[in-house]
Amino acid sequence: MNSKQDYLQQADKSKHWASRVSVAQEYFDLIKRFDPDIKGKTLLDVGCAEGEEVSSFNKLGLKAEGLDVNAEFILIMGKYPVACRV
Repeated sequence: MNSKQDYLQQADKSKHWASRVSVAQEYFDLIKRFDPDIKGKTLLDVGCAEGEEVSSFNKLGLKAEGLDVNAEFILIMGKYPVACRV
């Protein structure tokens, strides 16, 4: 992927999969098996892209923040009320 447009085209292709499964919920359930008291704990999503999963983790009760090296992804993230940084 070389540009924001390339990223958005790829994101559109993956909507089919993302609409069927919440990745954040899958990870949350997995982690909860090892730590039942996970709510309220801090999670760092390294490579958060546009921050959708960070937003989902926050809705699940975690204190999630995102980090990504691509500033374009962070700009796209603007539609989610999350803390993501470059």
